[in-house]
Amino acid sequence: MALRLVHTSDWHLGHVLHDVDRAPEQRAFLAWLADLCEREGAHGLLVAGDLFDVASPPAAAVGMLAEFLVDVWRRLPQLTVVAIGGNHDSPHRLETTEPFLRALGRLHVVGAAPRGPAGLEPERALVRIEGGGESALVAAIPFLRAADLRAEDLGADPAAPVRRVHDAVFGAARARRRPGEALVAMGHLFVVGGASGASERTLVGGAGAVPSDAFPPDVAYGALGHLHRPQAIGARLRYSGAPLPLSFDEAQHEQQVVVVDLAGGALVAARAVPTPRPRPLLRVPADGPAPLAEVLEQLRALPPLGDLSPERVPLLEARVRLARPEPALRARLDEAVEGRAARLVRWQVVLDGDGAALGDGSPAATLDELDPVDVFRRRWASRFGGEPTAELLGAFDELLAEARGEAAP
Repeated sequence: MALRLVHTSDWHLGHVLHDVDRAPEQRAFLAWLADLCEREGAHGLLVAGDLFDVASPPAAAVGMLAEFLVDVWRRLPQLTVVAIGGNHDSPHRLETTEPFLRALGRLHVVGAAPRGPAGLEPERALVRIEGGGESALVAAIPFLRAADLRAEDLGADPAAPVRRVHDAVFGAARARRRPGEALVAMGHLFVVGGASGASERTLVGGAGAVPSDAFPPDVAYGALGHLHRPQAIGARLRYSGAPLPLSFDEAQHEQQVVVVDLAGGALVAARAVPTPRPRPLLRVPADGPAPLAEVLEQLRALPPLGDLSPERVPLLEARVRLARPEPALRARLDEAVEGRAARLVRWQVVLDGDGAALGDGSPAATLDELDPVDVFRRRWASRFGGEPTAELLGAFDELLAEARGEAAP
């Protein structure tokens, strides 16, 4: 027999897309996930960070997570859940619930790098999962913030502070590991070689780009989070990706979770299971902005609304190329989608004018699309030229984490 794990990440509970609450979709995903764990006979559920979309999530999102954990705890007595904090999560918020979850048993949350009076306490990041006559020791390493790495000397290797934390945790795991037991790593970070998208929040500082060899060869499987596109880094490391598209740029991703089988201390199989998409995201046209007449024609050709419930109506981004501003654009787009199975929530406009594209041929970013790190980089470049140093980016990351309520304990 084999030990079976389900790997997922980047739920972003509480996410709002262009003023549309994603709670119905997220609730449907969690119900599906609980059923999947039961159907697959899973022994472990690994959630690799970004459980919430913001550091201070709405009460409904917190309640959604609590209901899910209670549901799987009651229904699946063989299941152990291990979740780590991501860069969107507040370590304080996650760590506050951990004693209650630990008291229930089989529910473990590591919100921040575990530290005590003497410094890092790597043993507290280890969780054993058993089942199918096998076991795995999970090294649950959450997103490492600038405060976690502040005392480390970056030196010539910007990933050196991360390597030191990894070495300590994996060293503690080897001391506790049973003969023939699989070593599984969890991390929320950017591993060199990964393909990122538009909706992932920029990581700065030492944890921004970590080589894959920071996960030693004796790691049988690495369950990673942060990148929303499902992908493998080599044979052992895998990003499960976000289970729901979090932006229109992710509409073409194949959202999934990963079912992992381990036996004899080694990886036996890792297979992707597509997640349901109760509310599709549509881009019209799919291949980029087009003249208004063409866009309107495609919108009128969308399927009729019929009896589709409001929470299942696809969300639509219209992409228009104009020779000059069109004051009535929104009204014309709304008229075209009237009675169609689509809800217009965003429109992208490219102005060609006399043939020379304005704004580099792309629309100006809206406020909710701007990343504070990008704004800082651009402001630095305009004022002083060049890129800010790694130390400055690390300091900015600390200030940003404090402002978001994400500062490490």
